[in-house]
Amino acid sequence: MSTSIEPLALFYNAPWLGFEHNGYPVAPLQQYRENRGIEMPRVFNREHLSILQSWLSFGLLEAVTEIKVAEKDLLDSVDGGWDRAESSSLSAKRSEVEKTLKHANKILSYLSESSAFAYPGVKDDNLPAIFCTLGCIGEALANARLCLYLDDDTLPAESFNWDFTVAIQGEVLLTNACKAGWCPSMVNYITAQGNLTAARYSFRLGPARRADDHSQCTVSSCKLTKINNTTYKPQHHVPECTCPYIKPALHGIILAIKSGVNPVIRLPTEQEKSSPLTVLRASEVPYIAVSHVWADGLGSHPETGLPTCQAWKAAAFASAFVDSGAFWLDSLCVPKAPEVRKQALKLMGAAYRDAECVVVLDKTIQTVSKAAPSKEIMSRILTSPWMRRLWTLQEAVLAKKIVFQLADGLFPLLSLDSLITSAAVLQADALTAGLSLEIHRLVKRHRTKALSLGDVARSLKWRSTNRAADEIPAIMSLLPVGFKAIIDASDHEQRMAMLLSDIRHVPRNIPFIDGPKLKLPGFHWAPATFMTVAEGANKGLGGGLQLTTSISEAEVTSKGLVADYLAYEFALSSFHNSERWTLIDIDSKSPYHISTLHETAVYRCNYLLFPGLTLPRGVGICLAVLADALPENGPNGPIICCTFVKRLVVNAQRPDVPLDRKIMSKGASCLARVRIS
Repeated sequence: MSTSIEPLALFYNAPWLGFEHNGYPVAPLQQYRENRGIEMPRVFNREHLSILQSWLSFGLLEAVTEIKVAEKDLLDSVDGGWDRAESSSLSAKRSEVEKTLKHANKILSYLSESSAFAYPGVKDDNLPAIFCTLGCIGEALANARLCLYLDDDTLPAESFNWDFTVAIQGEVLLTNACKAGWCPSMVNYITAQGNLTAARYSFRLGPARRADDHSQCTVSSCKLTKINNTTYKPQHHVPECTCPYIKPALHGIILAIKSGVNPVIRLPTEQEKSSPLTVLRASEVPYIAVSHVWADGLGSHPETGLPTCQAWKAAAFASAFVDSGAFWLDSLCVPKAPEVRKQALKLMGAAYRDAECVVVLDKTIQTVSKAAPSKEIMSRILTSPWMRRLWTLQEAVLAKKIVFQLADGLFPLLSLDSLITSAAVLQADALTAGLSLEIHRLVKRHRTKALSLGDVARSLKWRSTNRAADEIPAIMSLLPVGFKAIIDASDHEQRMAMLLSDIRHVPRNIPFIDGPKLKLPGFHWAPATFMTVAEGANKGLGGGLQLTTSISEAEVTSKGLVADYLAYEFALSSFHNSERWTLIDIDSKSPYHISTLHETAVYRCNYLLFPGLTLPRGVGICLAVLADALPENGPNGPIICCTFVKRLVVNAQRPDVPLDRKIMSKGASCLARVRIS
């Protein structure tokens, strides 16, 4: 596709090229052109683009809903929708709807990535915006078709991705989005969320803080949210303020923590105003907890204290919610001294779980008014630094109630739960559905009383921290694991291994996610971090696989991960890292083309393992493993014992470039019980 047009223009309204849609009956997608006597050309021009635009908008809408859609209904933005009550017959035609959407997705994907439309004047037609709009229509229909699966609690067999119209803009989009004031890591974050409609909406809103300088930021992290622990100083509420620091009595903080109770803070009374901040115990008084981003200037330790203006601000929130006026704030309740801090980390989950509410203070979220549409508020929350920091995940997930300070005062604060609407509304509104995905994960534990490792890993993917060792302490409260032993472990690797061992049953695709692996015996398959993007570790194909969130079919043992995997066996072979080779199925003769990702070392393997229960039809990820000569006898049959080697790219479609060599399998692929160490 041509990228000569300003890439950000793809997120604005596309021009209507004038093809006459009206005057024909509703028809299946394939018959739309036939009814109008149109043949597919070999060379595309503006006329054919106008046909494509009408075909994949009006034609697709009519083919899926079986409802006539007039030009004025879409072009004039007249309200309307798919009434499931009037379209109940579609529930018996799921396969037809899936087939139609798949056909449209395939056409749009092919033409988006090709240079078919290269006629003179194509720049003026804003081709990127046309394709983006068509993708949004396809996404909305794919989202709405979920209502056809409600009656028997089934789900579609296939999902459709429509955000390729954004992804193909690549570096040009990134460059121009940064010129518009976006942080490159936020551009990467928005475009990688898999929802085209939500990305389009957020980019149209523009960055909340346009004056921020992101020139030193990268596609993986925002420099403005990173702090230097040796030079960091708390900021006053307003720059011109020069009020003195105030702090609690440190011995009171330490005494509460050592007794296994969280300390909370209350401002001194009029009679106590010359005293330090009063230290109470969370078990004795109702209190609120404050969630914030240190880069906004509210970070500190009780040894240092905070500017008085900041302490008064936190106290004002507390007084608005609880009569005691008590609050928990990490900057005043978590000591800097390592041993006491370690004890405080064990209690931190309870600090947020037991609070009457959690108040979020984030300067980006504070740019939006309480009168703004809920979609705008959701977008500002999703694109805020608060959503990208490690510790704020548990602070949100554990809260009984979470509220945000917006631009125009303390009240009314917005409840996070109120942003999530009913399933029926989400199916009818692709934008709300797209914006709700990550917010739903924040309230899922509160609503369903459960949160899986997959949920936590997905939320961590784009988050970062200044202390890598904090990752496991920050998520322990969200998972069924033993606190004390993990916190007391000697290093981060030990903590991760103990966390996974305590959980025991994990998603079977966990070895396939991107990023560095643990170096501990029996855990070479295990991720060293779940913060793979924000920490710059996620460099794999398409951003890497996501952990599944529902079923956990793999078992963590001291000797390795045990699960059933689709496997190919072949003769032990050595490969150079840059070598591209082909595995040939000895029975079907089907070729699977293999290439490496990032590592530079020579590797040896004799098995390939696949994450799904069917072989990939296109490009995907597989594991190279080195298996023992003989399987081990397990309680339910033989177990292939192998060592993790590396992740590889597998391409089931024949590539254009010649391959280095071919490797014959020893048989067809089979589902095997495997232990990966």
